[in-house]
Amino acid sequence: MREPWADLMMMEPEDPDYSRVLASGAGTLAAHRNELSEFSLEPSRLLDRIDDIALSSDATASTTGGTISVMSNGPVEVQVQATLPRHSRAVQTEERLRKLDPDLARTYASVREVLYGTSSDPERSSLFQTRQVFDHLFSLLAPDYLVRESRFWSPKGAPERRDHVTRRERIMFAAHVHILDPPVQALLIEGAGNMVDVYKALNNAHKRGPLDSSRAREALREAATLIERWIWAVRLPLSFEMSST
Repeated sequence: MREPWADLMMMEPEDPDYSRVLASGAGTLAAHRNELSEFSLEPSRLLDRIDDIALSSDATASTTGGTISVMSNGPVEVQVQATLPRHSRAVQTEERLRKLDPDLARTYASVREVLYGTSSDPERSSLFQTRQVFDHLFSLLAPDYLVRESRFWSPKGAPERRDHVTRRERIMFAAHVHILDPPVQALLIEGAGNMVDVYKALNNAHKRGPLDSSRAREALREAATLIERWIWAVRLPLSFEMSST
């Protein structure tokens, strides 16, 4: 991933949406680097964590693809790859989601069905379904009333929005409550932030013209990989005992 990131870092985007995508993508890359650097001191631990490291590497690669898909206007090209994780892995992820909520698992399964089974604007419909999965998952990992009782929430200015819970607050709560490994925690916080930034940039770009299917598919891959990383990182059944760290 070094070469595409070197190209990305030479860009100076004027669009604030693109600037946020680039910054959050770089944050994800740095978090993954920090996760891997721990094993340079204790390489023997790598074998015990190889599955987690593979998931983190895949998530970081997908974040790179999502960032590139939004940022590229010429010099950087997205590598050809499958849009969604392989079917066998998706089935396993669906089973874990079903343990949280059967409706969530069904929505997750529908993303693949819509993308590969329809011919009328499949990317747009799949993006909508994926956003539903993301929001539904985090409503379970970080219920509003618990987030408001945590140190990650703050009241909003306008009276009608005072009790609003932002996606960032929900992500921070979920990561600190459900994920105990600090490097993985940092990676998932950064990755979720980047995914939200990519979606916002795609939505705003769409308002100015047709939805770019190749960019949409890269965003779908990033979101699917990130959802997979989260659901395999959290402890099931869910516990909401706050860590002291």
